Amino acid sequence: MVCLFLLDRYRHGTVLYFQILLVSFCKDISYMSGI
Repeated sequence: MVCLFLLDRYRHGTVLYFQILLVSFCKDISYMSGI
């Protein structure tokens, strides 16, 4: 999934705040997609 790819790519040297936003965004997409 795109979200997992982004999380893996930006895991290093990325602001924690951005990671939290990305995770929240991915969860919203998964919820809306019914996954």
